[in-house]
Amino acid sequence: SDGLGFCAFRENFHDYIDLVKKERESFQPTFMILEKTDEVEFKQSDSKIISIESLHQDFLSHCEKNDLPSMFRSKITLKGTLRKMNLDRRDLILSLAIISCLLLAPILNIALMQNYKKSYEENTLSIFKELNPNFRRIVNSKAQMDQLLLAIDSNEAKPLDLNILGYLRAIPIDEIASSNIDFRNSKVILEFDRISSMKYSIIDTLIKQSNTKVIENNIENTDGTFSGSLVLEIESD
Repeated sequence: SDGLGFCAFRENFHDYIDLVKKERESFQPTFMILEKTDEVEFKQSDSKIISIESLHQDFLSHCEKNDLPSMFRSKITLKGTLRKMNLDRRDLILSLAIISCLLLAPILNIALMQNYKKSYEENTLSIFKELNPNFRRIVNSKAQMDQLLLAIDSNEAKPLDLNILGYLRAIPIDEIASSNIDFRNSKVILEFDRISSMKYSIIDTLIKQSNTKVIENNIENTDGTFSGSLVLEIESD
């Protein structure tokens, strides 16, 4: 009466009947078949011959309008998607971890780049302030550095002795690995380790402005960074 039914192969018919009798003693099923079968098999049950159209109508009459099956309507759900992908618990956890990494990687990369940018700007501003205490803001570091160096009076000759080392100490350059003074030969040896092009330009300009003679230049440019040694001549008093 509720429209429910059961479909089985003919070979399993008797097993099905025995199972139904054990579970429901008063159960009187209605059998609907599409092929001719000996009535002996159904003599203890209510049987009737009906058309396939009648079966369809009987099925539809017991279905609500919204419950009718549709081959053209589907609803995407997380549970259904996971079932179709046939993922076990380990694969699901691994997939979620990979997706999380892919989502977090760009965010972390942006945060790191912002941190590097801030550190670079702070270090650059520190260099400018060491050269000019009145300096306030960086807009174009290269152009402003050129203007700052041009502001130095190039016509004023400065005795070298050891003043060049004082100039270099005033600049916060960690890439100066070492500095040695050879008093016997009146030389200053500077060792650099991966110094940036901008910082190297500052040092080169200071050396030229101080009328210092470069005896030996062993600086090598590798991917925009400079490493090696400079040998400068100092004047003896």
